[in-house]
Amino acid sequence: MRIEDQDLVAQTLVGQLDGFRVLVERHQQAVFRFAFGLIGNREEAQDLSQEAFLAAYANLSSYDPARAAFSTWLLT
Repeated sequence: MRIEDQDLVAQTLVGQLDGFRVLVERHQQAVFRFAFGLIGNREEAQDLSQEAFLAAYANLSSYDPARAAFSTWLLT
């Protein structure tokens, strides 16, 4: 059974950090491809991907599943 992204966000917000680990595993390829497409450098794309997830974690409480899918929110 696949846990929805919004449920993983909710888990993370109450301190269950495994929820965020799953989000990272689920979306890391898409974030990397997006970053690599923008800058064309593998190492910089990896760094940018890591920074994107750090920023997402820091701002997770602002995610509103009624407004956007998690992947859309993450890439903006």
